[in-house]
Amino acid sequence: AAAFLPALAGCSVGSDSYTDPWVANPDFVYEVTYNALGGTINTLGTRTAYYKENSLVKKPEGKSGMLIEPVNGNKVVLGWYTQVENTGTEENPVYVFDEQYRWDFENDRLNESNTTPVEQEDVTLHTLTLYAHWSDPPTIQFVDADDPSETLLTWTNSDDSAQLSRPTTTEPKKAGWSLLDYYYDAECTVQARWDAGSPTIAELMEQSGSNVIPIYCKFIEGDYTRIKGADALSKITDFSGKYILANDIDMSGVDWTGLKDADGTPAVFTGEFVSAGYAIRNLTVKASNRVGGIAAATAPEKSFGLFGSLDGARFENITLENVTLEISSGTNVAVCVGAFGGRAKDTVFTGCAVRGVSAVSAAELDVSVFAAAAAFDDGSCTFEDCTFDALDTSGLQVAEGKLTVNG
Repeated sequence: AAAFLPALAGCSVGSDSYTDPWVANPDFVYEVTYNALGGTINTLGTRTAYYKENSLVKKPEGKSGMLIEPVNGNKVVLGWYTQVENTGTEENPVYVFDEQYRWDFENDRLNESNTTPVEQEDVTLHTLTLYAHWSDPPTIQFVDADDPSETLLTWTNSDDSAQLSRPTTTEPKKAGWSLLDYYYDAECTVQARWDAGSPTIAELMEQSGSNVIPIYCKFIEGDYTRIKGADALSKITDFSGKYILANDIDMSGVDWTGLKDADGTPAVFTGEFVSAGYAIRNLTVKASNRVGGIAAATAPEKSFGLFGSLDGARFENITLENVTLEISSGTNVAVCVGAFGGRAKDTVFTGCAVRGVSAVSAAELDVSVFAAAAAFDDGSCTFEDCTFDALDTSGLQVAEGKLTVNG
């Protein structure tokens, strides 16, 4: 039930124009007093609202109405509690809050068990007082997950309603190690996210019960380059290097012809590409192997995918999602295609996934085509805890006997 909030702000109890809310509506007999404990709610130290039984309680927030965001200098509210202990003095209070008394505005409902009955002349009111837990402005500390006492980067943020943003120009560093990812918990099981659904700073403060929000940084040993977008992905030039996929990347609108060596041939990737579970989505690989004249008869096969061919490479916890392997109708020499790469040998895939992968062509191809969901394994590759969808070849037109699909 919706809360009944008295509109008679200019009237006082005892005046001729004042009517008790339960008289106007007998159902509103649950009285909630919001005590700002040193702050104010719409200029007053306390505010009172009336509700029906089993109602959710409105949280003071926003900029309009009676129960607006409380104000107390530059402090912010960590939560509202049904009990509070003052361990200081009346002149210099020190308030102590117990988490068991925190009010959950999304789930707690008013009833006789969590309120106190007060007898009036003509009605029994059920009363509840909520106390504001104030804190200094939030501080975000990026700490080493292996040694949480080591603070690598500190931010302060006065806007607790904002979502926490990812460090960009300056990221936490650890000598001899590379940042893999950020986590909300010390065990590195809850990955910090930076999208529209990620928690606000205020919500993170409520979870931590403090104005200090720790973000745990997980590192892996060695010198890796962090890849955060399509542009950085396209600029990889060291094909024996080590890379970290540090963000979900949407490749929509990018015609990916694969990374190439200086001479323009598809690169052979021999390095490492690891992640904490991020995905490259909507990848369209443009594969074409056209050679003019009689040279086509002896021209070598080419491999295409996220990379060209793979030799001794390592991939860990990387997902490729919604991949299209598009072979040009002008192709007149053999091609090999796969989401991660074409031909692959001595390559290790651990915890990787390919979700939704298809090979297509606009016309029939009269050349040998080798295709695979992830990569065309010669039998020497290793796959551990991987999930690869079956390759969809329904849109691929190849002359009879010239298509080979590797599972």
